[in-house]
Amino acid sequence: MSAPPTKEIRGFSMRYEQGLSQIGLPRPPRKCFYCFEIDHLFLFCSKKTEDEKKRLILVDKFTVRFTNGELISMEHNMSIKDCIRKHLSLLIVVIM
Repeated sequence: MSAPPTKEIRGFSMRYEQGLSQIGLPRPPRKCFYCFEIDHLFLFCSKKTEDEKKRLILVDKFTVRFTNGELISMEHNMSIKDCIRKHLSLLIVVIM
C-alpha cells in the first residue's frame, strides 16, 4: 500500500529543494496556486479561507468547486481566485 499523495508530493518537494541547495541554487519562492501570492501555500491561504467563509467555494483537499458543485474553469496565467471573480462578474452581468 502506498503513502497518501500529499506525503509523496511533500517528499518530492523536499528532495527537489534539497537537490537545488546541494548544487548551490536557491530554492524557488513558494507560490500559492489559489491567489498566486508568494511565501504561502494553498493549504494556508487566507484568501481561500475567506472565500470558503463567504460560501463562494467548496474545497475538498485540493479540489476547488463553486458551492453548486460546478468546477471552476481555469484560464492560463490566472489564479483560481481571479477565475472565480471573473466567473461571478459574468453571472452578475447575465442576471441583470
